[in-house]
Amino acid sequence: FDQSATSDDAMRETFREWADLPKDRPTLLLPLEYEHEENFFLMHRLGVDTNAGLVKEVAETIGDDFFLAITNHPLNEMHVDNRAMEAAVASLGSKARLFPSRHPSGASITEMLLRIADGLLVYDSKIFSLAGYHGVELLRRSRFETGDWLNAYTEFEDFLPAIADKRAHTPDRGEARTWLAP
Repeated sequence: FDQSATSDDAMRETFREWADLPKDRPTLLLPLEYEHEENFFLMHRLGVDTNAGLVKEVAETIGDDFFLAITNHPLNEMHVDNRAMEAAVASLGSKARLFPSRHPSGASITEMLLRIADGLLVYDSKIFSLAGYHGVELLRRSRFETGDWLNAYTEFEDFLPAIADKRAHTPDRGEARTWLAP
């Protein structure tokens, strides 16, 4: 991954090649949440209660028409036994890939994938705010409210066809400027 690329487009294409993402189907980014007892939000997660279960559930839901790019939380890499989640991802073969939280250059792989993904899948992760910043289509499944300005989907059956047809709504750019002051 060459960070010396002079344009955002060149940097995105260089990263896409480094990540070896398929070009024949949309890429959905799933950043995993910190899976430790001290994470308050895990008890509120909709659906399954482990990252391994989440990976399996999402993969079954999206089927073969999408590629699932999964990034691990940096604290999971430091403090959590990831073997069950890694096995879940490995069982998916070419349908998904697990990326570490950081590229060898130190760059956040989640943020780089977010810039080139066709959509973002989050539950309670705070990464949803970066979807607003980068104008990325978002599915947010949470018991907590989501700001209207994000134009987030809440159901896969609405989100997936919109992504496939390239007609998904993006966050409101003007409201994103208000909230994020970019």
